[in-house]
Amino acid sequence: MLEWMRSANSYGVWGFLSTLILFISYFTALKVLVLPKRRVPHLNFIFERKRDNNYDWPLRIMVKIRNFTGQPCVITSPYATLVKLRPDSRADRDSPSGQLEVKFDPREGEMLTEIDTLIRHRGEVHTWIPLDPAQRDEEVDAALSEATAGVFECKCVWVGERLRRHSLRVKIQRHPPSGK
Repeated sequence: MLEWMRSANSYGVWGFLSTLILFISYFTALKVLVLPKRRVPHLNFIFERKRDNNYDWPLRIMVKIRNFTGQPCVITSPYATLVKLRPDSRADRDSPSGQLEVKFDPREGEMLTEIDTLIRHRGEVHTWIPLDPAQRDEEVDAALSEATAGVFECKCVWVGERLRRHSLRVKIQRHPPSGK
């Protein structure tokens, strides 16, 4: 056995194995600590199309975020990237990337002005993403059903004894009806 280990060392097997272990550790830590997650259990995102011609933004994707994680959660830095849908021309966005700003209302009925919000356990918050009103409802519904509408990204900080922080990247999609 000792002789085999010496011959493996002369061929560089131990250096290769230690390098391989280092790379696996690096990519595992990168995935766990840095890259955005697609989901946090019990933090639910619900997306629905709404058209109301009596409103300043007639066509919108309504976003409801519900927190059943057991701890209060602060949602910060929310933005949306649309793929198959066109944003409203008046929507605030980042010019180079085309990402739409998503804001929250401080109280029901107010204008969307806040870039972060606190969701208590068993609480929910509402916001929306403005779309081009010239799009047909069928186009929006198809993009939501096929999960090709775009991506909603935000950072979540759980307030508790130990602060936890996650970056989330959630597909904008309609959930299938129950039983499917």
